[in-house]
Amino acid sequence: MMKLYFFPRDPRFWLYHCTALIAVIAVDLFTSANNGQINVNIAKVSALFALLFTATTLSFRFVFNKQSWYKTVYHKQIPGLLLAGTFMSLLSTSSIIVISYYTPFFHSIYSSYIGENTSLATAFQSAFMVKQCLQTQLFICSWIFIYTSITHQRHATNAQMLSLKLENSLKSAQLENLNTQLNPHFLFNALNNIRFMIAESVEMADDMMVTLSELLRYALEISQSHKVPLHIELDMLDKYMQLIKMQYEDKLSFSVEEPENSHAIMIPPMMLQLLVENAVKYGVERSTKAGHISLTSSQNTHSVTLKLANSLPTQNDESTASMQIGLNNIRDRLTLLYGSNASFNTEVLNEAFVATLCLPKEKQ
Repeated sequence: MMKLYFFPRDPRFWLYHCTALIAVIAVDLFTSANNGQINVNIAKVSALFALLFTATTLSFRFVFNKQSWYKTVYHKQIPGLLLAGTFMSLLSTSSIIVISYYTPFFHSIYSSYIGENTSLATAFQSAFMVKQCLQTQLFICSWIFIYTSITHQRHATNAQMLSLKLENSLKSAQLENLNTQLNPHFLFNALNNIRFMIAESVEMADDMMVTLSELLRYALEISQSHKVPLHIELDMLDKYMQLIKMQYEDKLSFSVEEPENSHAIMIPPMMLQLLVENAVKYGVERSTKAGHISLTSSQNTHSVTLKLANSLPTQNDESTASMQIGLNNIRDRLTLLYGSNASFNTEVLNEAFVATLCLPKEKQ
């Protein structure tokens, strides 16, 4: 989220704001001119109005965005916006009267429109107070409704764009995982292992075929889901590892520490599988000795942490740069789903590559 400043950094805001102010003041000065001479007191009132109008509207803008009022349904805000405009107009007009009463340079305003001998308390009941307040209310309320409608529209557009970006990202992630599962290398190894297993045990080969079909079906079914329960994801991960371990046999071992309430923990679908695929491809596969992959978890009231660790490869080459692309995709996906409430970090610890995934707890 962008940092909110009291004074907007967008030059378009000041362009529109100052243009509107200049137009209003110019009309006021033109209509009050006498024989081509500008009314000095009107000019002074206009100067005070411009200053106070800007201060009050900037204050409203800051509070409106700070409190995220743009998230409220717009038509429900209308009474509150009218009250805010009325309060701001009363405050601005009262400030003009007080400043003109106490400040010598602006005192001619007080003398001309309220009366030299009129007390300050009585001035708040004068015709000048009523007229100036109504005019200010018109301008401020107009500004408020224009600004809030534009802000609501902008945030609605941004939310829609973020939703589309998230949808495209999730579809890309799904396709990437489908391609990984359906690529000829994976299918060849899986089917080849099943073929050899038929000679040893038809029943076991049949179970492997069922496992493979379940994996492919799951990849298709979760296409409409942004998040799935952890226990379902772990179940599919276990099926995936059953097929992978047939290829690597004793070279690969895998362990999972499943939390007790895994049915209530929601995570992005196939994210753990992507991490395991990276661990196999860039850890176990590039090692000349047996490798181990472990998945552990911890949690507190607000978040759950999943750690996937794999033994470091004994061989490294430049192709491992592609691993960073996959890990960066995970970070981007987490940002789209959770914003700053989730994190993903990697580190080398105790001769193991550790990927740490921290997610906020969400109800199913």
